Amino acid sequence: MMDPSQMYPKGINPLVTLVPFFKGKFKEARHRDRIDVDVRYVIIDFGLSTKFTSFEDRKLVQFEHGYHDDLPEFFEKTRGGERTRTAWYDPFKADIAALGREFAMLFQKVVHYLLSS
Repeated sequence: MMDPSQMYPKGINPLVTLVPFFKGKFKEARHRDRIDVDVRYVIIDFGLSTKFTSFEDRKLVQFEHGYHDDLPEFFEKTRGGERTRTAWYDPFKADIAALGREFAMLFQKVVHYLLSS
């Protein structure tokens, strides 16, 4: 997520910018280009992450809930070859997979030829 406060120092009304009905009915917010200001980016997890005191103290965790509930890290194959949800997984690997999936979705929206046919 991007903090737009440096780009829009007087604030911005997302309805005016994002809702087509309001286009042209209000004066556009004065802004600075992203390249000209220090923009801060943050990753928000909505409290779904696990925090460890150090890298060495990392351990396997149990999946409870989350947006990406179908990551390969959450499953293991049975002897019959079927996938079953595993009780424990490495949260670092799952975070990397989820972040990669988010980037893929973002880039596929912007660069349409990346979509698989």
